Amino acid sequence: MKKEIREILTTEHKAYYIADDGTEFTSQRACEDYEYEQERDKRKIQWYACESIAEEMPATLWYIRSDEEFKWLEKTEWAHTHVDGEFSKEAWYIAIFHDGGDYRDEYEVYRLDNYINYYQQKIQEIIDLTKS
Repeated sequence: MKKEIREILTTEHKAYYIADDGTEFTSQRACEDYEYEQERDKRKIQWYACESIAEEMPATLWYIRSDEEFKWLEKTEWAHTHVDGEFSKEAWYIAIFHDGGDYRDEYEVYRLDNYINYYQQKIQEIIDLTKS
């Protein structure tokens, strides 16, 4: 019997994802998130995290200036979800998140003034009922 010690050279390949500014990531999702945040900051889209009024669901307020910005949010922030809503004019919008469980997640997107008016009317109806 004879024993030999052999050197085995191996080449490892690892994928790196490189953002537009040269920042490297080992995860595609982390790179996409980073680029999204950079683009959102560049676009100066104002946003605030909050909860919806009636259901206490997670929501975000967005000041959307154009249909192009709305479509950009659909492709980035609201990607991989069903979006129920559309852009009508420059204004604050509320995007309410619904966990789809075993199904697709969803965002309900409303112009904020319409959303507030709807609940003000519902509250007024309740007040009027209690007066009778």
